[in-house]
Amino acid sequence: HHLGDLIDSTKVEIDLIKEMLILKAPIGRLVSSLVPHPENSEVRFEADELRWEQPTNTLSLLNNIHIQDSALGMIDADEYLQLTQKKVEDKTVIQTISTQGKTRLEHLASGQTKPQVLICHGSMLLDRDKLSAVLQSPEEKGRVLDEKQIYYEEERIASFAERARIDYAIVDSKITPVSLTMTRNIRLFSHVPDAPKRCSLADRLTYSPETHTLILFADPGKRVLFWDEGQSLCIAAQEVHIIQDSKTKQESIKGVGNVKFAFTSQESELLQD
Repeated sequence: HHLGDLIDSTKVEIDLIKEMLILKAPIGRLVSSLVPHPENSEVRFEADELRWEQPTNTLSLLNNIHIQDSALGMIDADEYLQLTQKKVEDKTVIQTISTQGKTRLEHLASGQTKPQVLICHGSMLLDRDKLSAVLQSPEEKGRVLDEKQIYYEEERIASFAERARIDYAIVDSKITPVSLTMTRNIRLFSHVPDAPKRCSLADRLTYSPETHTLILFADPGKRVLFWDEGQSLCIAAQEVHIIQDSKTKQESIKGVGNVKFAFTSQESELLQD
């Protein structure tokens, strides 16, 4: 027990030279959180091992990590997660959360029944001061394997990419995602079983979870490829904008730049792949 933090463990090792506590099979509660708020400031966690480095006030969790943050949501990490803390006024808050290895981040938005999910196989760094999270895929021989790409999923769409950034805002004492940016080798698709199929290839996308506005971009000299089965629509353009009406929930889809409504044989093969 320490300043409101409470951890149960099967074994404790004390390293006096490094000023470090090593706890085996820890299950516990931290009163610090990403948002300092008296009614909403708790982190629950478990892992195979916890290392607390007292000089830097850093907590490192190893293997089979599960964290539930009342302000952020849920984080599962297979290998490694580190928390750094600092003082804000009279409260201790979490400054950064970083992970290595496969990580799953879930956030359930207000009024939604299905959470927004991000899965990363490389590294993630969430910074409280910057209100952002940066995710990167691991590379092998200078390239990212398809199965190691970052995966994003929400109620209607899903996408693969090599890099991602989430920008947050603090709303009602919760960290709320307001913008998602994904870059490199974008593969976007609909995953609702009974809905018409939809897919796209792009180099970058920006998405607003609140307004459901999605913009797809292509690098100079390339085109976004977009196909919608329900509307029998093919678009090849520098940008494709998908905008949802806030009242009717109907979508409008438009191409920007030099727009074509048919694919070349090479573009069809790329989309099919």
